[in-house]
Amino acid sequence: MSTPNMKDFYDCVVIGGGPAGGTAAAIVAESGVSTLLIERDPVPRFHVGESLMPECYWPLERLGLIDQVKRSGWQTKKSVQFVTHTGKESAPFFFRKHDERECSTTWQVERSEFDKMLYDRASELGADCFDRTRLIDVQTEAGETPDQPVARAVVVKTADGTEKTIGCKVVVDATGQQAFLAGKMGLKEI
Repeated sequence: MSTPNMKDFYDCVVIGGGPAGGTAAAIVAESGVSTLLIERDPVPRFHVGESLMPECYWPLERLGLIDQVKRSGWQTKKSVQFVTHTGKESAPFFFRKHDERECSTTWQVERSEFDKMLYDRASELGADCFDRTRLIDVQTEAGETPDQPVARAVVVKTADGTEKTIGCKVVVDATGQQAFLAGKMGLKEI
């Protein structure tokens, strides 16, 4: 897969190459919208594992990844059990007992592989995907009301250390706990 050149303008810029960012970029790009996906770390990247719940089946199906996930060799998961902070265990919750559809079997995924699968799928569907690209800033201008700024550009530092300003219509913040935009707008609560 060849690496595209980063353009000067995208309709949508997605920040963060985890499951939310990869999925958002794939779906937006598939609809024909010019999409940039940036991830600050190299892809694949280590991340603590993930235990998928049954409803994850449907976005994976929409992205055409169910067969690939099934072939991955990840451990299948048919139930869940919760443990409170005091160590008390809940009764097991068996998915198929509540929903007999195929989605009732899910997976314990290896996050580095799972994230890369979504990142690659976004690229296959038309997103320009760049890892080792750090978001420096989101430039905004006043929206219809002062508390609703409109994104107009992102400033990134590319893998080779070059800073680049990229115009955009929409920014999707999929930075997870970093919550870049919420922090920038003073909305992040700790």
